[in-house]
Amino acid sequence: MSDLPKLPQYKCHKVVKAAKIWNIFEADHVLNLVWGDGLVGCHQPVTPEWMEKHKPEEGGYFVIYEDGYTSYSPAEAFEAGHSRYAGEDVSAVDRAANALRHGETVTEEMVELAYEEIMEEPLAEIKIRRLLNDHKVNPANDQLDVMVLDDPGHGEACHKYAVGHHNILPVEINFQNGPISEDGNGVNGLTHEVLLAIVADRLRGFQSGEYACKANACALTHIEEAMHWLQQRTLERMRRGVEGTHKV
Repeated sequence: MSDLPKLPQYKCHKVVKAAKIWNIFEADHVLNLVWGDGLVGCHQPVTPEWMEKHKPEEGGYFVIYEDGYTSYSPAEAFEAGHSRYAGEDVSAVDRAANALRHGETVTEEMVELAYEEIMEEPLAEIKIRRLLNDHKVNPANDQLDVMVLDDPGHGEACHKYAVGHHNILPVEINFQNGPISEDGNGVNGLTHEVLLAIVADRLRGFQSGEYACKANACALTHIEEAMHWLQQRTLERMRRGVEGTHKV
């Protein structure tokens, strides 16, 4: 293309929305996106055709243009051609993340606004039903608040929780609400087994290093036992043909 005449130059003025691709679940065609210095993230489903066309890679960016068109950009190209937009629509999460990155004070108002943004609900309308205290056994846990955010549902169990601290952004935990095979619920939240598997993995890690101890070993044994009995319950319900339904 060296024989082309010198063409006029143009500068792009488009404002796009974008997030870094943390990892890719190729089998399910889902991108795990993060932003706000990794403080917030979401799963973004895409079509097999989108995956084949754009061939995204971890560390690159999922980009949404003003007309709704979505694309993929490698990290080097995106970061060389884009800078963070400092307009009025900078998210509350990003403002809090920027403050943390620069060692500035994260005010209570910043945390509240970020909380509302994450929860997609005004803070005044988020009613804390109960505070849990079972975890308060050391200085770190004493400062963490575990909040129950909904009333008991079918089976008398709650589904919506949040963990927070006065100067960090809250983490919302949503459990499966309703059976996956009835009422069109599908999989809409976490399960007990998921959280137990995470804790078990951490304890196995500790047990493989210098922090191995009897207390960790006992805790891991009981967590594995808990997972066993939850699995037995599921298998028993499957045998009776009631798994995934409201039937007892």
